[in-house]
Amino acid sequence: MAIADAFFSMINTTYADQRKRTYLRAAAEINANSGTQFSEDWVQAFNIVVKMNASARSHWMDL
Repeated sequence: MAIADAFFSMINTTYADQRKRTYLRAAAEINANSGTQFSEDWVQAFNIVVKMNASARSHWMDL
């Protein structure tokens, strides 16, 4: 849950933080905190989902 919350916060702007990051930059920040802020096992699962989502988005963009 913490990974999803952090990722969502990074890719969306908030009142307190007007910086919106790209999906790639947000995923890189999650991975940079693997083993410290986030469990390595959960970061691996997160990466699988991000890759699946990227593949699906790429597929639909080609249609």
